[in-house]
Order: sequence, then C-alpha cells, then structure tokens
Amino acid sequence: MTTNLLGNVLLLSVAFLVLAKSVSMFINSSTKIARRFKLSGYTISFLLIGTATSLPELVVGITSAINKTPMLSYANVMGSNMALLTLIVALPVMLGAHISTRHIIQSKDLYISIFFFVSTLALTIDGKLTRADGVILIAGYLIYTVSILKKGSNVEKFVDSLGQINIWKQAVIFVISLLLLIGSSEMIVKLAISISDILRWRLVFVGVSITALGTSLPEIVHALKVMNNPWQKEGILGNIMGSVVTNSSLVLGVTSLITPISINSGNINVPTLTILVTTLLLFLFFARTKNKLEKFEAVALIAIYVIFLSLEYILTV
Repeated sequence: MTTNLLGNVLLLSVAFLVLAKSVSMFINSSTKIARRFKLSGYTISFLLIGTATSLPELVVGITSAINKTPMLSYANVMGSNMALLTLIVALPVMLGAHISTRHIIQSKDLYISIFFFVSTLALTIDGKLTRADGVILIAGYLIYTVSILKKGSNVEKFVDSLGQINIWKQAVIFVISLLLLIGSSEMIVKLAISISDILRWRLVFVGVSITALGTSLPEIVHALKVMNNPWQKEGILGNIMGSVVTNSSLVLGVTSLITPISINSGNINVPTLTILVTTLLLFLFFARTKNKLEKFEAVALIAIYVIFLSLEYILTV
C-alpha cells in the first residue's frame, strides 16, 4: 500500500510540473498575441487565459461524465472556485504583490462572476443539474464571452491583425501547450482517484481537494508568474474572475449535457453551501474596501480555505 501510494504521489508531482510548464507556454504565447491584437492585458486574462486555465476542469468534467461519475466534476468545480477566491487570490498578496480590485469592480466582472457561481448553486436546489440546465449554462457562457470580446476590443481590429503575426508559429505553440495541459490534467485525475482508492477517501472529497488543487495549478502558476509584472499583474484577478465564470458555466454545462449530475445530501451538504456563500460575500466585501486586498484579508481568505477543506474531510471522508 505504501509503495503504491508513494509511486502515485511521485507521478502526480510529475503531472503537476508538466501542467505548470504547459500553462507557462500558453501564457507567453497569448501575451504576444494580445499585444499584436491590441487587446488589454485584463481582457486577454479574462477571456483567453481565464478560459485556457480552466481547461483542466473541463477535461475532468468530460472525463467524469463519460465515465458516468459527473459528481466528480461538480465537486471539482466547487473546490476550484473555492481555491480561486481564497488561496489563489491571496498568495500574491502574501508575497508582497499589490493587487488592485478597482478594475473588476468598475467593469462589473466581480459581480458577474459571483452571479454565475450563485446561479449554478441555484440550479442545483432541486438536487440535480439536467441537460436543460447544461444548455442554459453554456448559453450564458457564450453570451458573456461575446460581450467581453466586444467590450475589450474592436472585433474588426482583431480580425484584421490576423495577417500581422506568424499565425502558424503561434498555432503550433497553442496546440502543443494545450495538448500538454489536457494530457497532464487527465493524468492528475486518474492518479488522484487512484490515491483516493488507496486511502479510501470518498470521490467528493477527492474532487474538492486533490483534483481541485491540481486543476487550479494553472491559475496559481499564472498569478505567481505575473504578480511583479506591471503590464500583466492587473490580469491576475481578471484570470480568476474568468476562471470562476468558465468553471461555473462552460465546465458544468458541458458535463451535465453529457451526463446529468445528481446531487444529494451525501455529496454536497448544507455546511458546504453555507461556507461557499460566506466566502463569496467575504470576497465581495474585501474587494470593495480600499479597492485592493490587504495582507490581513489574504490571511483571512487562506484561513477560510483551510476551514473549508477540514470541514469537507470531516463530513465526507
């Protein structure tokens, strides 16, 4: 048992490193494209990077839906969103980065991201996410993506600039980085499930903890990579808000479209929903005070994340 566990942990670490490298490749490529297309750093973070760094969650969703275990995807999204709004947003602040919340407040992206998250929770009041719910979530994602693109950049300029870059080189970088990202994400899921079997943990706890942290690694890498870059650091919160929207709409929409998700009290319970809603309200409060995040607020967010994982362990393992 110990040998199998150590072997899986070692392979999981390798998968994490591959995931981090693939995200780094994608960010470098997308940054060059953003500058050539004259898109703002915030827009490219919210739209392209926010969506791309949620690809691991999407892979988890599709894989779990095909394997008839879509609850893993739901738990993964809840855990990932929780990590995004606490641990991941707090890390750069704890390391000394000045993270302004002014842009996400003025652009209303903070409120819209929370709206998507709360809407997903509301759709599960009846204990399930149906295919009809999936269509609604995907439609919401597509509508908002179009609005972000129109708001952040002129579409005609976007199209015209296609001829000004080496599109083949960028396409190769995109394909390689995304394939590595998807492949490493799928490996993380399989290894996490294997570890859960060895430790006899329930699938829901695996979803909100191991797979959620693993699939959130792209956001962590992005935040730490650009937190000292004046041109890119404003995109940290843009990436986080974009990931919350993508997770809550596209990921769960696609998953439930393939296989409807049945949610019962044995999976996601009242204490879990309570701490999720509390986290949303607290993040909203912190973001609106002084238009920036203070270190003591970052400490509070990390503490909430630790409480969340501890509560999930007690209730589900």
